[in-house]
Amino acid sequence: MMNLVIVDDEPGALLTLRTLVERTCPNVRVVGEAYTALEGIKVIQREQPHVVLLDIEMPHGSGFELLDAFPMRTFQVVFVTAHEQHAVQAAHTHPYDYLLKPVDPDELKRVFDQLHAAHGRNGAKRIGISSVNGKLFIPVEDIVRIEADGGYSTVHTQQGEKHVASKSIGYFEELLPKEVFFRCHHSHLLNLTFVKGYLNQDGGVAQLRDGAIVPIASRRHAAFLERFEEPSRPSK
Repeated sequence: MMNLVIVDDEPGALLTLRTLVERTCPNVRVVGEAYTALEGIKVIQREQPHVVLLDIEMPHGSGFELLDAFPMRTFQVVFVTAHEQHAVQAAHTHPYDYLLKPVDPDELKRVFDQLHAAHGRNGAKRIGISSVNGKLFIPVEDIVRIEADGGYSTVHTQQGEKHVASKSIGYFEELLPKEVFFRCHHSHLLNLTFVKGYLNQDGGVAQLRDGAIVPIASRRHAAFLERFEEPSRPSK
């Protein structure tokens, strides 16, 4: 089941979207609604949805300004708008899809069928690490970083535990959500929510909340810092 938040300033349009989702997408649950960007930010932060259906032109802050508040986005965005001219700007925010109003029910179902399939492949809440005694299941949100060791990997958790996995770091890079995990170095994969800051020492390193210092490859500096751009505040 995927959790959905709908943000649209028109009550009629919001009701229509919710009704279409309920009728055509049985694997989707609407967990929150909002009529403004500011309210949408609060609802998304509270509900932590998998997907957001997002209008673009709204008073007191656009859909783009809402997304600025989530530099480390953990949800997929599907823009729903009556204005086709926003498509180019929307593409720069990397949405999953872009639907024009009035929304075609078949198009909406297509989008959520694809999202559900992708969620099944990449939306795992836990990862399994095999050992001689069996398999250990670790919640994804507990993973602070993963460090390569040849063909093996060491998984570091926020509880201070270290678990050796018989999988390469590339395997975990493909498995874990790219909105949250960032390959900053050929030997390091970071959960960005645990990054405390960036230090210029040793050519540039990430400082983590647990005190760890992780190198950042020179070619990855710009991409790393872009993930922490200061969000703009929605206009009032």
